[in-house]
Amino acid sequence: MKYLFVFTILIPSFSLNSQPLPLDGKIDSLIKAKQTKYSIPGLSIAVVHHDKVFYNKGFGVRDINTKQPVDQNTIFHTASLSKLFTAQAVMNLIDKNFFSLDDKISKLLPEFKLADPKYADITVRHLLNHTSGMPDIVNYHWSDKQDDTDALKKYVLSLSTTKLKSVPGKVFAYSSMDYDVLGYIIERTAHIPFALFMKQNILQPFEMIHSDFDYFKIDTALRCSPHTKGIFKKVHTRKIYPYNPAHAPSSTLNSSSNELALWMKSLLNSLHTNENHEYLSTSTLQLMLKPSENFSLIGLGWFIEEISGEKTYYHFGGDRGFRSYLLLLPKHDLGMVLLANCDYDEDFRQEILNGIANTLIKEKNH
Repeated sequence: MKYLFVFTILIPSFSLNSQPLPLDGKIDSLIKAKQTKYSIPGLSIAVVHHDKVFYNKGFGVRDINTKQPVDQNTIFHTASLSKLFTAQAVMNLIDKNFFSLDDKISKLLPEFKLADPKYADITVRHLLNHTSGMPDIVNYHWSDKQDDTDALKKYVLSLSTTKLKSVPGKVFAYSSMDYDVLGYIIERTAHIPFALFMKQNILQPFEMIHSDFDYFKIDTALRCSPHTKGIFKKVHTRKIYPYNPAHAPSSTLNSSSNELALWMKSLLNSLHTNENHEYLSTSTLQLMLKPSENFSLIGLGWFIEEISGEKTYYHFGGDRGFRSYLLLLPKHDLGMVLLANCDYDEDFRQEILNGIANTLIKEKNH
């Protein structure tokens, strides 16, 4: 399941350059209270500020049966946070002049077809900001094709009977299908498997060494298990881990709060110093965060919320057994991420991260 939420954070100006240790304890207490309230097996949370990882901790267990503890290096299925990285990879290729935002996918993927002739007007931009008119995915078939190296290609080319829900460019409608098509464009352009391209060109350059879109490449010592609730509200592990390479671009990044913090730190540093990263220029990042024409709540991959006149950029993630939430507040040089190994009572994501933001603000005002 993938959802778009509206949320509220109070955002006066604040600084975290030298906060006392008690603040760390306040954040711990907030997280533990929500963890208990919502029966969350495991959580990992990171806060980045001013070119530093200000806070990064794990809570609870990786699996309720083994009781192994979660820490900042525990790897979670991040679900739709994957889209932020796929969008970055697409923009990387655009920067290198392989194609443009307004190139039509009928040009880039001549073998790709839909059941509606208007599909020929879909552009890369439409895919990035969810205005292609393609529907969302109904069934991810998580247990299928897990070792099929051509799964992404086969899935995208199997969409020939799919009908558009709207004319391309006219209506915003969240679609993971958009991002799987983008992933195939990456794969076809680079002439290497999507997951390998992402590892070499996005994850490793941003020091995300243990992260991967290929679940089987994740160190077993770092993995955690998906959890859900049964009919009597009892928490139990899910038998199937959410992985299918056919949906890697939209959904299968596996990562930790520690490595996502390093990535957020690079993005914030780029925005504040105008220093280009080899794999993402500042101007490209700014373009990704710019509201789309006629669709002010979505950029290129990033959702946008204006709070008290200030822009906040974010994405949620949710699949069977996992929930996630990542947001950036560039004006305050602040980034936060939450990863959880459960799929119920998902409002805890906003309650925790927004609560942390408010805790930081109250500390500043004292």
